[in-house]
Amino acid sequence: MAEFNTPGLAVEMLARGRHHKAHAGRLAAGGSHAVTPQTRFGTVCLIKTLLAIEILMLAEKGEISLDANIAEYLPELGKGPKAKGQFLKIRHLLSHTGGFRSFTTQRLLPKAHESWNNCVEMLHETEQLFEPGTVFDDEHLGHIILGQLIERLMGRPFLDVIREEVLTPLGIRPGNRTEDAAQTEIYAFRHEWNRETKQWQAEPDSYLEPDPAFGAISHLSMTSADLLQLGEALLADEADAGAPAISPWVKEKLFTEVVRVPRALNPMRITRWHVGGFGLGMGIFRGGHRGCVTTGRGQNSAIVFDKDRRSVVALAMNSANVLEREALLNSLFANFADDTSIVPEPKELDIGFDEFLGPFTTRDIAGAYRGFRPDPVEIFATPRSFSLRLNGEEQYLFEASPDNRLMMRAKTSTSVGLFQDPVSRKPCLMMAMNAFKKVS
Repeated sequence: MAEFNTPGLAVEMLARGRHHKAHAGRLAAGGSHAVTPQTRFGTVCLIKTLLAIEILMLAEKGEISLDANIAEYLPELGKGPKAKGQFLKIRHLLSHTGGFRSFTTQRLLPKAHESWNNCVEMLHETEQLFEPGTVFDDEHLGHIILGQLIERLMGRPFLDVIREEVLTPLGIRPGNRTEDAAQTEIYAFRHEWNRETKQWQAEPDSYLEPDPAFGAISHLSMTSADLLQLGEALLADEADAGAPAISPWVKEKLFTEVVRVPRALNPMRITRWHVGGFGLGMGIFRGGHRGCVTTGRGQNSAIVFDKDRRSVVALAMNSANVLEREALLNSLFANFADDTSIVPEPKELDIGFDEFLGPFTTRDIAGAYRGFRPDPVEIFATPRSFSLRLNGEEQYLFEASPDNRLMMRAKTSTSVGLFQDPVSRKPCLMMAMNAFKKVS
């Protein structure tokens, strides 16, 4: 608890044929109720994985086509001179490769909560940065659209469909955060760090009732055992006891469809892996390690898989510490699942300056970049160095050492990478899984 700095967490694992579990800390900072196997955590963004499973189940039945334009099912997305629904496919939204600029969650979610019409307008107005299917960008509007597609097709609320079609067949009965919040001995409240008092503080849950935003963020709650049950179902094959509730076809699509994804380096926390491809859900391939990781707003719920070693970790935390969560997951896999593919290497960045730049020179990458974030990113360059600025403030400085090794000074822990636009071949920037395109 001290090392990973969170008020409470729950871990359930299947590693090399053995089950492990641990529950530690408190449901609320300063409270008296401990985290137990019955504790429920908000699923929040984990709903995107469940949504992907439901979409793929519908596709397997032939009720939708992954290669259909989204306007075929939601005609309002195909109307007007700026409409994108005629060329964005269901496949693009599932894999986070729609290529449109989208919006930060701070702006997107409040407008989505107001009405579906807001979501339609936001998609029409946003800028198309990349060719669909070519560049990964972590955004939420695509899954809000897919949630609406399910609701329109099935004729009932999206979260009801997820309960009935995905969770109930697995024996999972999720809770409801609206009801859970009144049960202080069961529900793990979300927390944020108060920088003034240097303490965790519980926050009221802002998103409790169903509305159009719930394709990307949900009011369901689950225990860590529920999360592990979902993970085991995604690992199961037809040879396992009992018929699998999730078919091999769905699992294959969820994990193994590879799209072209930018090469991203993380100078702050170098490990032996980098992102190599994404499936039609939240699947992340880490070299030989295939994972499925989702992050909730203010709370973290994660399920990580290693299909080769038949291992799965389900982790729930009641804090927003994404870096601590990733470090804990890596540690668990290294110690229990014997997965050395994600054991962190020394933090010193041992890479050549030219190797980091890839096909570009510093002259090529100098300029302004636009992308997912509303504020532009600027790169100022000399022949042997460049600095990256956000909001006019320098955040990274990259320089070549006398022996042409990369030297870096950073003010933020945000991961940074350079890549080539697969279509234009021009330089682009990757920051914290968000893509930016050079505009000048």
